[in-house]
Amino acid sequence: VGLPLNVLAVFKIEKDGSLSGIRIARSSNNKLLDEKAAQILWMIGESHALGPISDLTSGSVELDLTENWSRLTVTAFAPTPEAAKAKADLLNFLFSVMKVARKKDSPDVAELLSMLKVSSDNKRVDAKLSVSRARATQMMNARFGNKQ
Repeated sequence: VGLPLNVLAVFKIEKDGSLSGIRIARSSNNKLLDEKAAQILWMIGESHALGPISDLTSGSVELDLTENWSRLTVTAFAPTPEAAKAKADLLNFLFSVMKVARKKDSPDVAELLSMLKVSSDNKRVDAKLSVSRARATQMMNARFGNKQ
């Protein structure tokens, strides 16, 4: 796989937390990566996990893979800058509670949650997760075993 790779997928969050209108807006030129990005969104939609942010619009997910980093950015828009800030604050609080709750039974999930940062800029809400490729590889090997 040639790096860097970047794929952008867009979607609409429905009131029940499911996703509709999932499509690849910018291809990575790697068919497998594009399919996996759409599949991940479909699975998130099936879980109805995004119900708390269903009032946000114009959802997108961008995945960047470089030689050294993996970055995932989820972006959506609130009706007002104040609503965007309130949503970002709420999400940061929820993720910090989840991090503490998972620390004992799933330290890798807690570590990922500690790397997740939610911010707002005007009406925009961004959730960004950046992890070094080396650390991501360590985490994957620890969870799934090194199958070489």
